[in-house]
Amino acid sequence: MTTVSPKVFDPAATAHAAHLDHLEPGWMIWYGLYDRRFHAIALIRGVEPARVEARTPEALTSYMREAESSTWPGGRS
Repeated sequence: MTTVSPKVFDPAATAHAAHLDHLEPGWMIWYGLYDRRFHAIALIRGVEPARVEARTPEALTSYMREAESSTWPGGRS
């Protein structure tokens, strides 16, 4: 038998996505290993789900704020 360790792809990007996910309770955030993009889905009740994606975490955050202001009643508080 051979022991195989799982390979971690893009550890910095995956960690950054996990950190953003922790900071943004109204969103589920992850890093897509196949497309190498950051993804987010709004998790707020009673609001049409918003889904955004971007190449960088900064752009993702910007798109999230834009989605909140245009989708959520009264924008983000």
